[in-house]
Amino acid sequence: MADYVIVKKKLNVPLLIVLLLCAFVPGIIYLIWVAIPKKVSLAAPKSNGWVLRIIGASLALACYVFWMILVGDEVWMTFIWHLMAAAIAFIPAVLGKKSKSRAGLVIGLIFTIVTFILCIVLGGLYYGWPAFIGCILSFIGYSKAFKYHDYYVLGKRAVAEAVEAEVVAEEKAE
Repeated sequence: MADYVIVKKKLNVPLLIVLLLCAFVPGIIYLIWVAIPKKVSLAAPKSNGWVLRIIGASLALACYVFWMILVGDEVWMTFIWHLMAAAIAFIPAVLGKKSKSRAGLVIGLIFTIVTFILCIVLGGLYYGWPAFIGCILSFIGYSKAFKYHDYYVLGKRAVAEAVEAEVVAEEKAE
């Protein structure tokens, strides 16, 4: 038996209608994305990446707190934006230990991307090297979290359906 199961993605019809009406090309891209089946591993993942997400988010947050204290009044507004994005990225990383909600993971990933962009655009890499490294660690943690979520949410259902299909196939063969 294979070490993964192929799961067909479900089509979100209201989203498709909105995408097709508002912007035709994203609707077509969404249809193509839904048509590609997803492989779900049958082997349990070793971790959910929570420690990496915490380390990455706290490194970004600590970097900008440090620079706010060090720089002071010179470019405080830039660091306020950095600090807000890093703090908002830190909250879902702390609260998302069990990774039960995919929406929570997506929100945390979005704020980590915002922090990553702010590292490059506003602060430059001079001030943001530790935050930049922290964001990369968070990205690795989020990739593990998505694999963990897929296994425990989609994998169990897919394994149950695969076992049922094998039982039905064996009964038909007899």
